[in-house]
Amino acid sequence: MVLCQGAALHFVDGMTGMKDFDVWTFFAEIPGAQFPPRWRTTADFGLSRFGRRDSEPDWKHVGRRVDFVGRSLHVRRAADPRAALQAYLTAGKTESARLLAEKAAVTLTPSTMLGEVIWPPLFDR
Repeated sequence: MVLCQGAALHFVDGMTGMKDFDVWTFFAEIPGAQFPPRWRTTADFGLSRFGRRDSEPDWKHVGRRVDFVGRSLHVRRAADPRAALQAYLTAGKTESARLLAEKAAVTLTPSTMLGEVIWPPLFDR
């Protein structure tokens, strides 16, 4: 799982504002099976030190909204996750890839990579 877009850029630079948390999960394609295109859901994990977004309706979320998005990538199952995501963002073949590449990506899982800035590449915190 990877934290992306504004929240990830906030993690990287400490200044960028964020509307919500965008958590992306990337999977290796399974031949003959299709990952549901445009899969997306939202969640609310309750009160947050980040507060709630002012424009969010009061009834919708107590804390900061978390958007979960999933995509399959055309990579081998054993592919290095860092290299696979960097290749996806560098190629920019989809609108999603191009939009994600404009900000940052920080790993959430696996735990051995927690907090690793994998986009932009070669970023040194």
